[in-house]
Amino acid sequence: MANGKHIDLKYFEIPIAGLSEGKHEYEFTCDSAFFEHFDAPDLNGSTCSVRVVLERGSRLIEVETEFSGKLETSCDRCGNQGVYPYSGKEIHTFKFGEGDSDDPEVSFLSQETHHIKLAHLFYEYIATSLPLRYTCKDADPAQTCDPEVIEKIEALNPGDQTVEESEIDPRWAELKKLSKS
Repeated sequence: MANGKHIDLKYFEIPIAGLSEGKHEYEFTCDSAFFEHFDAPDLNGSTCSVRVVLERGSRLIEVETEFSGKLETSCDRCGNQGVYPYSGKEIHTFKFGEGDSDDPEVSFLSQETHHIKLAHLFYEYIATSLPLRYTCKDADPAQTCDPEVIEKIEALNPGDQTVEESEIDPRWAELKKLSKS
């Protein structure tokens, strides 16, 4: 661990041996130590609350996971720090028996399984719910990017420059004629 924190992933297991059929609710918290365990530096400033509704049947277990959290990171446009909210809802089905599933939302459990390990599922759900890029508006719809930084970026980026017809490769000019007809 980068900062010496250690997390026991057993906290993210649900015992199913002897669990009665029906619905059962659980709550978990994922913090920086959780994300460090998965070597996810982009999520190190995150905290997340996870609510699980597990419905046990005789042949399968359905796990509905709802999560919401906040990630402290910087805007990808201007570099301002912000707190970005995220949330999601996922369902995973565990079937008793042997086999493989082509469906990533379905896993098989042997009858001898005593616990369902959810840490990896939580990590996947959270990591895939995050946007690829953050802007100040994502953190707060009323917030805008730093105008000085945006002005400097625009000054460095010449933007759309019109290309004179004489500079166009003659092969592209012929293709352009074909597309117009």
